[in-house]
Amino acid sequence: MQYRKKREQGFTLVELMAVLFIISILAGVVIFVNPFVTDDARVTATKLQINELCKVIDTDYHNKFSKYPDSLQDLISKNVLKEIPKDSWGNDFVYIKGGTYNGAGKYDLISLGADNAEGGTGYDADIINNHFKETTDTDE
Repeated sequence: MQYRKKREQGFTLVELMAVLFIISILAGVVIFVNPFVTDDARVTATKLQINELCKVIDTDYHNKFSKYPDSLQDLISKNVLKEIPKDSWGNDFVYIKGGTYNGAGKYDLISLGADNAEGGTGYDADIINNHFKETTDTDE
């Protein structure tokens, strides 16, 4: 008659230490990469905000008043918007009527980036309407 050895349940200390080591390495990678992912998300969100504000200016405001606003505050005073959103870094957008960046010369809508200062590179770079749009739009 053979006796089977009853299998012990549970993990050994070495197995637990190996799992904790792997988890700590993964956590370190996530903590290191997370700020870059967050900044990329802020740039993308700001581009989307600029696109949405441009749609409000081009359709809601321009179609109703047959002109472009002199400032973003006109959107509030004419009851087009309740409040002007801020960019993803919490800074105000810059609006320039008859702007120079936008090829059509209607207006420029700019986020000054993470540093909230003109110019810059990387995440500090300015984000300007029509500098990231598809060129399939026609303005006639």
